[in-house]
Amino acid sequence: MRIQDTNYAHLTIDAALESKTVDELKRLAALVSTAMRPTRKAELTGILSSYLKGDGLYQLWEQLDDLKQKVV
Repeated sequence: MRIQDTNYAHLTIDAALESKTVDELKRLAALVSTAMRPTRKAELTGILSSYLKGDGLYQLWEQLDDLKQKVV
């Protein structure tokens, strides 16, 4: 599913993650630095949700260059 196929503006983090497939969630989970590599959807959404609700989102934002930060 491409991002333009769904309007994510109104979704919470949990709802947005729940709308993804397991393969999409696995690709996202590979981007976060966690020791665990779960395979079940509930575990994947839980780890990603916790990461994004904690300091993880800010850490990802800090990795962007100045121009990309301004776009976000």
